[in-house]
Amino acid sequence: MSGTDFSLDPQKYRSPVVLIIDMQNEYCNADGWLQKKLGIDVGRGIAIIPRVRTLIEFARENGLPVIFTRMTIRPDLLDAGLFPETRPPYREGGLRAGTWGVDVVDELKPLPHEPVVDKHRFNAFLGTDLEQLLWGYRADSVIVAGVATHLCVGTTATDATQRGFRLVLLKDCTASYAEKFETAMFDIVESGFGTVLGSEDFFDFWRRRGDA
Repeated sequence: MSGTDFSLDPQKYRSPVVLIIDMQNEYCNADGWLQKKLGIDVGRGIAIIPRVRTLIEFARENGLPVIFTRMTIRPDLLDAGLFPETRPPYREGGLRAGTWGVDVVDELKPLPHEPVVDKHRFNAFLGTDLEQLLWGYRADSVIVAGVATHLCVGTTATDATQRGFRLVLLKDCTASYAEKFETAMFDIVESGFGTVLGSEDFFDFWRRRGDA
């Protein structure tokens, strides 16, 4: 932990936006390429679906905007960068635009008015309009959930702070392939980027903010 104070000041978290990172069939369903072709167990991602659904429902009930992101690549891999090198099975398929693997899992489907940002890198800000959407919502902070904690979630969350958005990472609404990756990212966030909370703690903060 650093000496930096990231306590939740209601005056500084007046207009948060909830970011749901890559809760797609590819990463949160055992039939996705990640598990079937790469052999990576996606069970931890599947396990957080109910908690992420509760978060989304809370956001909608309390008037907090929700933005979803999805990882996707072109069939010809022109937008994939080094991804085919680090994940060779994706040269053959998976994560292709318009396919089942790219879709957000059925339990968490976005509403028609909720933005869905398609991205081609771990960091959801790179090459997308995510930052413009946040400014459009007049966001002062982001509440981040999704997968994988140490990759797409972590790079997006930490970059958000560099773009002027305060950060809350919900530790029970994010998952990696192993607990050690989650713990490492929580430590990194708390070392100088933002706050790590359980979702119920955030809900309680938001309900009580008017008393401050």
